[in-house]
Amino acid sequence: NEIWKHPALKPFGTILKVDSDSCFKSPNRHLPLFEKDGIAYHAEYLGMETQKQYVEGLYDFTVQFLKTQKKEVNNHVFWGLAQEAWKTYGTLPHFRTNFEIIRKGFMQRGDVSDYHDFLMEHEPFGLYRFRWNDSVIRFMTMALFATSDMVMIGSTEGYGHRGDCDKT
Repeated sequence: NEIWKHPALKPFGTILKVDSDSCFKSPNRHLPLFEKDGIAYHAEYLGMETQKQYVEGLYDFTVQFLKTQKKEVNNHVFWGLAQEAWKTYGTLPHFRTNFEIIRKGFMQRGDVSDYHDFLMEHEPFGLYRFRWNDSVIRFMTMALFATSDMVMIGSTEGYGHRGDCDKT
């Protein structure tokens, strides 16, 4: 959560995160900005976390946050997916975070920051004890605070990852 408050990010409104095993095989017309106006988050992929130990307790903790803060979710499709995945499979959805574009102002919003602080500063301290997965936390953040039209999921022109990248 503190990264969004770091002075090094002050001049930037949009953060583009690319893993070290990623590459660009061709130019991209819009990066490092979003392809469309009004987007707060873009990832390439939505899937399910297969290593259940990295989500242990996160769903219940998030429900507790909603009750404590008297909040309602903004993205009912994502939240429904999280509820169903938890109930049926004991896991949670996640984004592929090898490549993501994030609107800094969204992550700095008070309600978003409160959720992230809640994750880090309250028992069971699951971020530290269970190593709650950042890609699952990102999904839960978007389920709670972003409307459907604020999230973009899909491939990025020119982007490659691991085997798609030439090692030379």
